[in-house]
Amino acid sequence: MANTQNKFHIINNVKARYPKMDRPYRFDTSAGEKGKSVPCAATDDGAAYQVDFVMTPDQAKDLYKVMNTEYKNSPKRDADWNEKLDQPFKEQEDGSFVGKASIKAAYDSVPTKAPDQFDAKINKLPDGFQLTTGSTVNIAVAVIPYKVPSSKATGVTLRLRSVQILDLAEMVSASPFEATEGFVNADGFSATPVTNGAAPAPTKPSEEDADELFAEPKVKTPKAEIIPATPEAKEVTSLLDKWDDE
Repeated sequence: MANTQNKFHIINNVKARYPKMDRPYRFDTSAGEKGKSVPCAATDDGAAYQVDFVMTPDQAKDLYKVMNTEYKNSPKRDADWNEKLDQPFKEQEDGSFVGKASIKAAYDSVPTKAPDQFDAKINKLPDGFQLTTGSTVNIAVAVIPYKVPSSKATGVTLRLRSVQILDLAEMVSASPFEATEGFVNADGFSATPVTNGAAPAPTKPSEEDADELFAEPKVKTPKAEIIPATPEAKEVTSLLDKWDDE
């Protein structure tokens, strides 16, 4: 496909992972033991909107072909570019693949508009809506080939434009505890119950709760429903060659 920044590619029926679209975020190396993404101002260094997504091997193969076609046909391409696009996704132990779509929260200190979010009937969701990990979504992206200035590094970025939510997963609330013998809330106390770490998502968190609500969950990410991994999906190098040659 001939791509422009106003022409989108739709990634259909994938699972959202660690979405950060309700407001800008940046990665803070001083937050927690290993650092984490935290809410920030749009003009802060590294501020962005982002969503990772989990794909089946066939979905990853199809998306790679789209990205590689744009890469090979880019008018910016010159002799310094690699012959073909490196495999851009992270393979999981279960054979699925994880991709990433993002957009900077500001360009030249001018804030960008947050990506639009829609429900299954194309109703626009309110500003600040919190997409949840494990939700089934369609993602509209602009496919942008690039070369890092003064470097031989090349690639393709998926610039996030909008998301359609087909199935909204419950927000997962992390607990530092393990289940044990003792009190069980069987009498219907009004306090929000937590079952296996899952609790209903609040519609609008308070500022005091923001750091915890916007932190990447420390629980196991729900897995996408995938077809059994093919032999090609087990070997990334051979997989890349097959995707590129077909």
